[in-house]
Amino acid sequence: ATFCGDAADPQSLVDTEPLRISFYKSVATFVRAYAEVAQNLTEAGYSDAEAAALQQEVAFYSDTRNAIKKHSGEELDIKPFEADMRHLLNTYIQADPAADHGRFGARCR
Repeated sequence: ATFCGDAADPQSLVDTEPLRISFYKSVATFVRAYAEVAQNLTEAGYSDAEAAALQQEVAFYSDTRNAIKKHSGEELDIKPFEADMRHLLNTYIQADPAADHGRFGARCR
């Protein structure tokens, strides 16, 4: 209810939008910051247990963000449409074979 408001009140979704946007941005910043240092946590002084806990925390907030986006209708789940889209692409999109423009590995003299 904190991020999406009362389900019985459509206006509450609009009222809580700034909070959701702020949360989305904060989580994205957190995930990017973690990704930059994830490979060097031991060198940064984190124990293996602390690194694992931090990784779990990143996953938790990322999953929470995705759940809020889905619950609030701000993220479209395209999974049910993937097979149909693939069929349309395979049926109506055609690519001509690549033209041979010579050997790119040969050196000019």
